[in-house]
Amino acid sequence: MPRTCTVCGHDDRAAIDAALVAGEPNRRIAARYAVTEQALRRHQMAGHVSVSLTMARQAADVAQADDLLAQLRSLLAKAMSLLARAEGKRGNYERAKPLLREAVRLLVQVGNYIDLQGPLVALNIMATYAPQQPEGARYAARVSGMMAARIDRLSGRSPWDEGPFQQGIEQIAAILGADAFAHAFDEGKQMTPADLVWLADQITAPAPQMPPLPPPAPPHPASAHSALTARELEVLRLVATGLTNAQVAQRLHVTPRTINAHLTAIYSKLGVSSRSGAIRYALDHQLG
Repeated sequence: MPRTCTVCGHDDRAAIDAALVAGEPNRRIAARYAVTEQALRRHQMAGHVSVSLTMARQAADVAQADDLLAQLRSLLAKAMSLLARAEGKRGNYERAKPLLREAVRLLVQVGNYIDLQGPLVALNIMATYAPQQPEGARYAARVSGMMAARIDRLSGRSPWDEGPFQQGIEQIAAILGADAFAHAFDEGKQMTPADLVWLADQITAPAPQMPPLPPPAPPHPASAHSALTARELEVLRLVATGLTNAQVAQRLHVTPRTINAHLTAIYSKLGVSSRSGAIRYALDHQLG
């Protein structure tokens, strides 16, 4: 005959089950409710612990884990926002873009709208000074509208009438024109957090890549006659006209032996072995 579970028949069974589900040590539960630890183990191993209490505990654990995950994501978003700001101050805007984009996405995902102020300011500045205008200014006006609506909801007043905020609006309006700015600003005031994620994606899109420059043309090899001295070049030109060594020597007021020495150097530098080869080279390169 199976043994009766003493815990199931206990007057405080619900409280015992709750303590077991909460993870209290069996020793403490046994002392509090005057049961044995062995009875508690049998109760657990037999699956007698209330299913509803177990599920409630599991749900509480999941909720706690979700809260912890949301906190971690918020911390990660803050860190990425700070990194984006640091990269922006260094002028590394392309490196700042993905950090800022991910910070906005995480904050919206966990519903942390309080810490969105910094990323919103960064998006506003990035769009205002984007090279793609007036599209960048239109995005900046929408961000300005979102910021104004948010501040109005939180504090009941807007700082847009004074200081650097007003200066920023005037700069954006100067790019767009008053009517276009007002329209984009009103659009921004109506935008949802999901719209902000889309807007951040547009503002932080990578800059278009410039096509690579064509490789430089290979340098032309230097002509062999570039190694000739001015006098050797002069001798080559005269020889190419059909003059003899004696005639060239007379023309240059030197001896034939000197002309012969020049021709020996010319043959070596041009890579030819004869007078006819030197003449052919001179004619091919229009030196005659």
